[in-house]
Amino acid sequence: MQLRITGGDLKGKKIVHKKSTLVRPTSSKVRQSIFNRIINNHLLNNTLSGNNTNFTDIFSGSGIIGFEALSRNFKIVNFFENNEILINSIHKNASNLKLENRINLFSLNALSPPKAKEVSDIIYLDPPYDTEISIPTIIAFDKKGWVNKETTIFIETSVKENLIIPKSYICTDSRNYGTTKVTTIKKI
Repeated sequence: MQLRITGGDLKGKKIVHKKSTLVRPTSSKVRQSIFNRIINNHLLNNTLSGNNTNFTDIFSGSGIIGFEALSRNFKIVNFFENNEILINSIHKNASNLKLENRINLFSLNALSPPKAKEVSDIIYLDPPYDTEISIPTIIAFDKKGWVNKETTIFIETSVKENLIIPKSYICTDSRNYGTTKVTTIKKI
């Protein structure tokens, strides 16, 4: 299966991944909306011109969200995926696009992340729908130093899933795209 990057320097480039029931790639409409919001609404304190901006893609699956971030000049993307086949596919796509020096691959359970080397500017979570592991995952990443008050967190879920945001976070936006909902939160 092939997915096309929707914007940035790599617009139109393809990433390839094996079609699987384990992977539900984020639609191009949702990807474009997310990155338009990041860039147009200045969700980052610094610019996206190669500065110290980094992006963390949790439950990466095909990796398309992370590749969209790289295409839009994020300096580094951290990919978290516990399926070895998918990790290998992300690595191969990064190699084909000559992006190996701008990625970190973590093949592990997202509920047990390593200590962060630096805080993420943007975190995107796309766990399997209706598993209710989004918030426990954010809490785990927060405890390991991946999150601060400047971090913007996007959580993709089914529209049916009801996220219970912890008291230490605030919901800044929630949008539906068909059967998909993207909730944006920040630490307070």
